[in-house]
Amino acid sequence: MAVLAAACGSGSDDSGGNEPDGEPQDGGEIVAGLEAETDGLNPTTNRWAVAGLQIAAAVFDPLMAYNDEGEVRPYLAESMEPVEGTDFTEWTLKIRPGITFHDGTPVDAAAVKRNIDGHIDSILTQSVFRGLQKPEIVDDLTLSLKTDFPWASLPALFVNQTGYVAAPSMLDAEDGGEQAPVGSGPFKLESRTVDSQTVVVKNENYWQEGLPHLDKITFRIVPDEQQRSTALAAGDIDLTQTDRDEEVAAFESNPDIEVFLATDDEEENLYLNQDNPNGQLADERVREAVSYAVDREGHNDLLGSGVTEVADSAWGPDSKFYPGDSVTHIPYDPEKAEELVDEYESETGEQIELDLLTTPNPDNAASMDFIKENLDAVGIDSTITKIEQSEFISQLIGGTYDIALVRQFGDPDPDVDAVWWFSENADEAVALNFVRNRDPEVDRLLMEARATTDFETRRDLYAEVAQRQNDAAVYVRLYHTVWAVAWRNNVHSVTEWELPDGETGLPIVRGRYQTAQIWAS
Repeated sequence: MAVLAAACGSGSDDSGGNEPDGEPQDGGEIVAGLEAETDGLNPTTNRWAVAGLQIAAAVFDPLMAYNDEGEVRPYLAESMEPVEGTDFTEWTLKIRPGITFHDGTPVDAAAVKRNIDGHIDSILTQSVFRGLQKPEIVDDLTLSLKTDFPWASLPALFVNQTGYVAAPSMLDAEDGGEQAPVGSGPFKLESRTVDSQTVVVKNENYWQEGLPHLDKITFRIVPDEQQRSTALAAGDIDLTQTDRDEEVAAFESNPDIEVFLATDDEEENLYLNQDNPNGQLADERVREAVSYAVDREGHNDLLGSGVTEVADSAWGPDSKFYPGDSVTHIPYDPEKAEELVDEYESETGEQIELDLLTTPNPDNAASMDFIKENLDAVGIDSTITKIEQSEFISQLIGGTYDIALVRQFGDPDPDVDAVWWFSENADEAVALNFVRNRDPEVDRLLMEARATTDFETRRDLYAEVAQRQNDAAVYVRLYHTVWAVAWRNNVHSVTEWELPDGETGLPIVRGRYQTAQIWAS
């Protein structure tokens, strides 16, 4: 889940799927399978996971984007530079000239300010922008940004959901244009049927010369992983994403399908809500009991097929921020878990009762069945609740859950993930610190990392953050998600694309691919 993505890391291609495909051809259309629907396409108000971000990547352009080294580079922006001598508290953002939205209005300083102001005022995204003042217009294409503290990694804020720029006409619509997105992206909306499909068609006036190549993309909702994989193998869809090991293995053995794997993307976690409804998870002994009870290696063996690895932090082994053995996790020790359960129940007179929240996805259901067996075995009474993704996200935000199975984190720049960890974000009406962990030392470490560009300093500080989170037992880190994008052989250049200034772009970000460069033969 990536409300602000969240949905993700540099990719490693284990199957040749990122090799050049020859001279692009214009025309044609494809059908892309998505794992879920999104509640809307307004970047300032709607809750985007992978599916929402994927549609958004076709309709909108971001201010910034990642190159293939995970470094932030300008996209809609022409440049974003700190003002000399301000210690990263003042920035100048320049927008590329001559770009228009699908409605013909200019992508200018006023439009970008309207978007950033909308985020700062939004109950959903304001936590991400806390500390950033509303921009000041310098001229038609230039904004001045000021922050309340040194923020060296501020450009990374404008890569994902909070960087996509919507037309003011959309944002100012009565419903915020949630089901009628208007951006500057390579494709524009043709039709949208919620819970079925969204159809986008070529933006003939796109600002990047020669792009896009396709005439149309149909994003079709196919929630069941196996059905989506079967549809790809049969040619009913042309392109999809998956984080399911079995499907990756099937794709790699199919000569009609190309696969690209990203091994440093998100992590699969159990979230332990310290403010859970019955209050039991506020007791560290209960959280530790859950952590000791979960057989993470056994869980990985059950659901994996040799692709995924057990996680100890929010960064995968191919991430430059991966802390390695310097971060440790509470180990599997059911006897210790039983001791803690007995101690808590003897002292309080309460039976530990916890609900396990997940979505109806078959793998998620199997995962929670396994977790329930682990908890039941040590005397923790657990039940399983399955709800659709939009309501699932609402419960995370509202804190009305006990334990939830969540795929998150792993952004190429960890400061993007910091919004999920700051103590102040645990107490908002829309609380993005989903586990409600309030740790002043974590806050200090995050702010220190935010204030510097020195990579080794940042890496070490984030490793300390991960260790404190593990020690507090607010996450049970299950495994590093391996996102795969798979496509049929008649589809080309899915993961090879260039930033506007010519650098190679990051192939996929949390399962999300670019669309402008894709072509079909």
